[in-house]
Amino acid sequence: MSGGQRTDQARSRRALATGVLLAISCSGAEPGRDISLAPHAESVVPLSEDVGVLLLDENTVCTTESYEYRVYCTDVDDSTIRYFGRQGEGPGEFKDDFPDLLRGPDGTLGAIDSELNRMSVFDPTSGAFVSQVNLPGIYFQRGASAFSSTLTGSSWSMQRDSSGAMRTHTQYAEVEIESGEVVWERIYDNRFKTDAQCEESETLKGLFAGSLSSQRSAVFPLCRGQLLFFAGRDDASGTLIRAPRYVLEYPGEREVREYLESAGGFAMEDRFRRTPKTYHRFPLVFDDHGRLWVVTNRGRDEGVSYLDVYSGPEYWGAVRVRHDALAVDVLGSTLAVLVDRPVGPGDADGYPDRGVDWYDISELEAPSYDPGS
Repeated sequence: MSGGQRTDQARSRRALATGVLLAISCSGAEPGRDISLAPHAESVVPLSEDVGVLLLDENTVCTTESYEYRVYCTDVDDSTIRYFGRQGEGPGEFKDDFPDLLRGPDGTLGAIDSELNRMSVFDPTSGAFVSQVNLPGIYFQRGASAFSSTLTGSSWSMQRDSSGAMRTHTQYAEVEIESGEVVWERIYDNRFKTDAQCEESETLKGLFAGSLSSQRSAVFPLCRGQLLFFAGRDDASGTLIRAPRYVLEYPGEREVREYLESAGGFAMEDRFRRTPKTYHRFPLVFDDHGRLWVVTNRGRDEGVSYLDVYSGPEYWGAVRVRHDALAVDVLGSTLAVLVDRPVGPGDADGYPDRGVDWYDISELEAPSYDPGS
């Protein structure tokens, strides 16, 4: 099949999916309602312990293959597949089996190895290693999905308190790529958890698992489906958001079974059953319109998934997608959803197949968010 034929087929599928979206969004849907989308394409990606996904561009998606310590990239038609990286500690190698992936300048791809605390930069077209950047602190993790001349993320640091006890702090920082110099840093302290009536950790200080947008907004997950949103990353206090669709739920038999399989001999089944389910899945994702996308655990028992969408601190509604959504990325008018597909008769190993579903969101009516407006 020629490249032109693939493009025409992709456009036809995209037009069909857009038609489905238009039919729903123009049918009187109001903010706060669920909107169903149909994918215009699907890709196969390797099974991995990681649940990260990155749109390198609107036609190329990358994930990690943890069992091989490498990055896997494919286009929307699965016609071009590339692997790069391998296990090791040399240039272009990984000690971390599922590095964080980021979009870089000029079509490059960054991969943060938290074990070696460095970012490797690759040319994904050839798979060639380009450069590496040493990162500050301990166990640096990405806070945004892209980097340019600087990289923003979080790292851990160890400090002794007045009693002499060692405490772990989560610190957010912006690092200059060329020099490795930290040009901005902040610890978002635990008082925000107190304000939200969340239980505080005795040993871990500072909010974690946060995401930052290209407009320098910041958001952090809290307990009971709550989010803490900062219009500017240096704002003294944020806006507490309570997810409208959150309900208190406990693990079902499927979640219990999955937990027991993963925890093995370390499993504490009774405690797991009595612990309320988390509402968010990570990472929280900002798109280039400043909107926030949150993968939730809602709908798993129905064979679908719901993505909560926010414009700034305002809840817009939920997008319903098929299968069990593990993570998403959004770039331009493309939504990529990393999924576990239902186990079928052909799955002799009993494990679901891993894939990416592609959605066109060009007609999505969720407003853009500009913190400066």
